[in-house]
Amino acid sequence: MPSGFVQAVWSEGFMAKKSKREYVWLECSECSSRNYRTEVSVAEGAPKLELKKFCKAERKRTVHKLRRK
Repeated sequence: MPSGFVQAVWSEGFMAKKSKREYVWLECSECSSRNYRTEVSVAEGAPKLELKKFCKAERKRTVHKLRRK
């Protein structure tokens, strides 16, 4: 295989597309501590994320809401 072939394939853009995702924090609704970090899609109209997670400060399961820095 000639070396020019590999260069031609990379120059045409066959690499994977970058996804539109960002890191956000999950904040406890009771004590406002940011306990978890997760990656979410940045698509328009994405629903607000609310999960019941364990809060170390409260020592119980509470609702955690999505917070951007």
